Amino acid sequence: MFNARTDTLKLNQTAMFAKIRAGLPVERQHTQNLLECKDDMLYAWDSEECCLLAVNWRLAALEGFEAVKYQNLIPSVPQSFQVERVVASLEGSLIALAGARGVTVLELPRRWGKDGLFMEGKEKITCRAFNLDSLLFSNNPHLELRQLRWHPFSPTDSHLLVLLSDNTIRVYDNSTLRHVWKVGPVPIKNDNNLNSSLPTALLLGEFAVDFDIAPAVAPKEDAVLNSSTTINNNNTTKDTLNHSRNLSKAFNETVAGNKNAQNAECIEWPIIVLRENGNIYVLMAGLDSHKPRLQ
Repeated sequence: MFNARTDTLKLNQTAMFAKIRAGLPVERQHTQNLLECKDDMLYAWDSEECCLLAVNWRLAALEGFEAVKYQNLIPSVPQSFQVERVVASLEGSLIALAGARGVTVLELPRRWGKDGLFMEGKEKITCRAFNLDSLLFSNNPHLELRQLRWHPFSPTDSHLLVLLSDNTIRVYDNSTLRHVWKVGPVPIKNDNNLNSSLPTALLLGEFAVDFDIAPAVAPKEDAVLNSSTTINNNNTTKDTLNHSRNLSKAFNETVAGNKNAQNAECIEWPIIVLRENGNIYVLMAGLDSHKPRLQ
């Protein structure tokens, strides 16, 4: 039974939510995050029809959910896994459909018209989509997805970080794999047992189970260089303050959205990694870091 006090928009009474509930399996082994809200759009994964339902909740709140119909966004490629979470990119141009055994990225169509609906309110829309590393999951039956997050400072709103059960974070730019970062001991495969090192690692709790991306920091080498330059040159207080202000201004402009690739390479983001034993590690990495520093 649903609590009417928390459902102020009465979403559970709409046809969209009735359709979602009808498609859910009776017994679920894992928590499923099948709803996502980005700006004025509400998304929900329909497990039965294998499509993403979308509705402009702000418009529906004004005119009524019966007056505003939901739209069916159909991925152009099928999913060979059960979708357990729906995650929108920072600017809302992409949607990641993820499960324990795969990830599909769906490109959202353009919105236009007086109501700001996708393709002016067309009921069913086939959207371009692509599966990430489907062969990797097919060739590694024990491999599972642990967590995924869109990079909040991606200049193209398309960088996706995926944490896998082999203690690696894979960095994708759209469908292209850019980097593979190690965040712990990687299980060693052999011919007799593809997962032979897994029990020992589990006893030690060395497997990463979650991660998040912290605000950007200045590169270590730049900080040391700036500090030594100030000391050796014996600048006046006024010059030092002006120099610091200029550096801060330039750094803030870069973080705020400077699209210059050369400047972006100089910025690092702490990636906070949580392991099963409760230990927390920090991975210092830029978007184009080949070998990030694990602290």
